[in-house]
Amino acid sequence: MNMKEWILTLITFLGVTSLSAQNYSYTFKVNGLAAGQDVYLANYFGDKLYYYDTTKSELGVAKFERSSIKGGVYAVVLPGPKTFEVILSENEPKVVLQTDTINFVKSMKVLKSDENKLFYSYFSYLSEKQALAGPLRNKKDQASKDQLFAIDKEVKAHQKQLAQENGNNLFGAIIAMSLEPEIPELLKGDTSKQMERYHYYKNHYFDEYHLDDPRIVKTPIFAKKLKYFFEKVCIQHPDSILDQAYKLIDQLPKKTDLFKYVVHTLTYKYETSKIMGMDAVFVGIALKYYCRGSNGQTQAFWLEDQYLENIKKAQLALSAAQKELNKIKESKNSEELEPLEKEVEEKQKKLSEVEKNNKIKEICERATTLNRLKLYGPAPDLILQDTSEKNWVDIRKLPNEYKILVFWDPGCGHCKKEIPKLKKLYDEINVKKLDIEIIGVNTELENTPWKKYIRENNLNWINISDNPEVNSNAAKYIVNERKTTLNSLNFRDIYDIFSTPQIFLLDKENNIVAKKIGVVNLVEILERKLSIDFNYEPPKA
Repeated sequence: MNMKEWILTLITFLGVTSLSAQNYSYTFKVNGLAAGQDVYLANYFGDKLYYYDTTKSELGVAKFERSSIKGGVYAVVLPGPKTFEVILSENEPKVVLQTDTINFVKSMKVLKSDENKLFYSYFSYLSEKQALAGPLRNKKDQASKDQLFAIDKEVKAHQKQLAQENGNNLFGAIIAMSLEPEIPELLKGDTSKQMERYHYYKNHYFDEYHLDDPRIVKTPIFAKKLKYFFEKVCIQHPDSILDQAYKLIDQLPKKTDLFKYVVHTLTYKYETSKIMGMDAVFVGIALKYYCRGSNGQTQAFWLEDQYLENIKKAQLALSAAQKELNKIKESKNSEELEPLEKEVEEKQKKLSEVEKNNKIKEICERATTLNRLKLYGPAPDLILQDTSEKNWVDIRKLPNEYKILVFWDPGCGHCKKEIPKLKKLYDEINVKKLDIEIIGVNTELENTPWKKYIRENNLNWINISDNPEVNSNAAKYIVNERKTTLNSLNFRDIYDIFSTPQIFLLDKENNIVAKKIGVVNLVEILERKLSIDFNYEPPKA
């Protein structure tokens, strides 16, 4: 994140300084800092900085006083903006640093703070080693390579020593996250043991992390290492990722910012993933950590707390309005009665809206829907009428090797671009006499424009839809005549159709082979599955 981006986050106020009982004092003496300047204290949460506190500088001095602090790496933000980092923790109520605006790190003197002495001593050490290593990096001779190897080995040994000697403080936790898992000698060298080395590295990636210390989430290194692990270390398959996600999350202390960050980050990452099938990771995490168990509890405490707090505020506002209304009724003041009745009505509506705005419920409903649409899992049943509105088509009974489900409507602009592409593919499928069928599903209840579009564009595949008559007499067709199912008539929710077109590829057993793909992607998948070449080119617009 560049300085322009993070400075915008300063509008989010995450801490309120108490005016009394100030137990923590942080003094930063900065040569070149003018008096009367706004100086900010920003805290890391993951890899982003958020506004935490502010003060007005005196000549060359910025001082913050607080009654409490959450340990982590903070940034002192001076006009410019210019920043330098500092470790603040519950164990050090007083910190005094001295530096210069010309070069914060080189000029830094830690006057009071054992952790920051270690922190900046480590920075100096790395700078020295980088100065030695820099000129050697582009050299090809063996002597230079040997020197680079020796420097790297020395740095790693130093890091390991620092981590061991400072296991009880935040600095030690930060250094521990810089360490790579050490591969046992038995697994080194032999190419036949490459997979064993990989599994050892993956399974021991977090061994040195202080996962019992929630403060590590307030350091920028944790977020980067977490991202690297799930994107580069884990095999990019939903089952593998879920296995590692569960293993990590279940080690974290519950009801902490660290737990919240990891669960939320992975949930969002895989819910919004563009890689087909990765939504299964979102489903697994949501069902385990967000959705309520048999005890009615959720582990997503931050959403639960916010939800209950919102309800409490709305209830108090309604209660206050009702009390005021009762007073007016007792006083028989008719002029004030009507506006207060409207106010109570508005507060009741607000409470109802707040109660409905349940993020945990929304996430769980979303996860339940996507769980029905897992890649390689069975497609939900779908039995609807064809264009005659007399014959019922059950997709499970279609015998084709592959079935292409396309949910669309004739008024959709994007559908008008994709349906002609699909029609061209279907014509080529018929020319090649492939055992593939397309089932077009109308997502609009009004069928007249749909039938017209089918006729005009010769969509000679299977076309099915529901309609107002069927939906208004659902019990007749589901229970009495057993023509269809509740899931079939609720297909828009069951198949997660919130935009069109949506294309699914099913195999002969009605398992989902691909989902929510474009026609070009569909062609590529079929070519791989059938070992053929369509020589497909989309029709010109």
